[in-house]
Amino acid sequence: MPKSLISLLLFIIVSLGGNLCHAETRIIEIPLTLDFSLLRSFLVRQAYKGPMESAQVVNKDEGCTQIKLWNPVIGRENGNLKITNQIKVKAGVKLLGMCLDPVSWQGKVEVIQSPAFDPDTWIFSVKTLDSRLLDEKGEPAFVANIIYSLVREYVHAYLDQFKVNLSTPKRDLEIQLPLFFKDDKRREVESWLKTLRPGLPEMTDQGVKIELAMRVAEPVPTEQEEELPDEEVVTDLTQGDRQAFIKYWETWDAYLVREIKALAGEPLTRKEKDVLLEVVLKTRHQFFEILDSGHTDQDLVRKQFLWSWQRLAPILRHHLLDEPHGSLFSFLSFFTAADALAVLDRLGPSLGLEISESGLMRLARLVAKDQKYHSLSYSYERDSLLQKILGLPPLPPPTGPGLDVEDIPLEDFGVDDREQRSGRIWDWLVKPAWAGKGPTGLEEIKPWLYWRTDSEKYFKAVFTLVDHACQDALAKDGLDPKYHELFLKIARASAWQESCWRQFIKKDKSVTYLRSYNQSSVGLMQINERVWRGVYEPKSLCWDIKYNVRAGAGILELYFRRYALKRLGNDHNLDDSTLAGLIYAMYNGGPGQYKKYLKRHAVKKYWLSDRLFAEKFTQVKAGDLGKCLDCLRTGG
Repeated sequence: MPKSLISLLLFIIVSLGGNLCHAETRIIEIPLTLDFSLLRSFLVRQAYKGPMESAQVVNKDEGCTQIKLWNPVIGRENGNLKITNQIKVKAGVKLLGMCLDPVSWQGKVEVIQSPAFDPDTWIFSVKTLDSRLLDEKGEPAFVANIIYSLVREYVHAYLDQFKVNLSTPKRDLEIQLPLFFKDDKRREVESWLKTLRPGLPEMTDQGVKIELAMRVAEPVPTEQEEELPDEEVVTDLTQGDRQAFIKYWETWDAYLVREIKALAGEPLTRKEKDVLLEVVLKTRHQFFEILDSGHTDQDLVRKQFLWSWQRLAPILRHHLLDEPHGSLFSFLSFFTAADALAVLDRLGPSLGLEISESGLMRLARLVAKDQKYHSLSYSYERDSLLQKILGLPPLPPPTGPGLDVEDIPLEDFGVDDREQRSGRIWDWLVKPAWAGKGPTGLEEIKPWLYWRTDSEKYFKAVFTLVDHACQDALAKDGLDPKYHELFLKIARASAWQESCWRQFIKKDKSVTYLRSYNQSSVGLMQINERVWRGVYEPKSLCWDIKYNVRAGAGILELYFRRYALKRLGNDHNLDDSTLAGLIYAMYNGGPGQYKKYLKRHAVKKYWLSDRLFAEKFTQVKAGDLGKCLDCLRTGG
């Protein structure tokens, strides 16, 4: 009889005496997965405590008989576990204080073990079935019988002591799961958890999986969404609702960052970093778009949590479970809880699943390597660790002003409105960037108050500044040189489109930095503060024009190289104008715009922002920049 059928029959027999009384219920299975890397970490922590992950299995008769194991590797062989070790055996006879005729051999040993699980104690264990000795090349070894006998006597018994008590993740699941349901549903969820019964262990390509069967109320089933959904449930927001929605999402975004930062110090591949970055950018851009619409999707956090989990779980499992540190049980609890949420979500929204702040807080503590309490605070300050994990090259430290103010009175600049400042821009460009001229940093801002100087000279200065920032971005990364000129033109057109080349504007009798109509983006390159939270210094984006332009150039280069060219391939058939439009669409709306823009292009139904950028790019490409001056002169 198949194991899964036996497990189901046992569950039904036990649950008949339960206290859950729903007219319609169904049995779901929550996977508790012991990845091979996790099992190895547990094994090393228990049994390989010597130097370089070694184990002295036996050492008797004053060293006459010894067995040493090291470098264990765990995998599968059919329906069993296979542990491969380096092994060194010494066998002799102790007589009159001497070790007579010792035989030594070194090679590999493969130990085949059957996994077992006690549903009463929740203890996972193993039983050795057989072993094989191999030479260093992996071929069957021919050794003396005494070597075989010692291995079977001591190695089998030593490795059979390996056990993992899974009551901790079970207990954590019982605590965690109710936190992800609405208050009026939690008592019912607790009753579901009383029916939780483990099945028999099964071998998978990933490791050992134990299905935890649980009886839940039967909701209306819905299909699982494979992509981050675009549509939102439109709900008009009061001011109070809006603030609550923002705070709720900010807690989720802070949790997502905490989850990603658990990978600090891990040898992430470029592909893994790309996945992490895309998750961050897509979820943030989607939130911003919904917020900007004036409506909300009340299930947004739940959808984003589950969508991101599908993409992050393989990376987190691969890197967090391969070290025998003290966080292993917490990580196992973390993965089990998150997998349970994914299973429950497939039953449909009527189940009442809700990603609560308290639930996120507890998951954050589980995934923290240092196991300390962490708040999920939402800060705009630059996070160099997050920047490194996402694979983003750091900008040079800001050397210009990073003021903690919203505006500055015109009189503080000490310059009369009628004063002509024809030479200062060029003086600035040939001197070391942002050379300090005063304690407040206002001298560095003066050259960029475009209404105080000749517009042609101002434009040439900003144009040069954008080009220098592009050269810096191209020097850091590997964009093919054949695209360098195109990249410069895209950056120029983007600066024109985003801000009409302005970092600062005059407001009443004050100077302030340029903000977008919806207050989300700042400066000449209109960097979205929410989307790029933690990546750039927020005050410098506002008050340091050079820093802002460098950030924008870096973002454009990122979308060009890591998104457009990577997905299109070197043999793409897009002309320069279409490729430029695609890159700007992502700059403006995130990586989700890659497919959307190409769909719009295919049917020639462009957004207004697409058309406006295309006009500017055409003029930049042709060298016709006369309208740039008109833009500056009219302020629009």
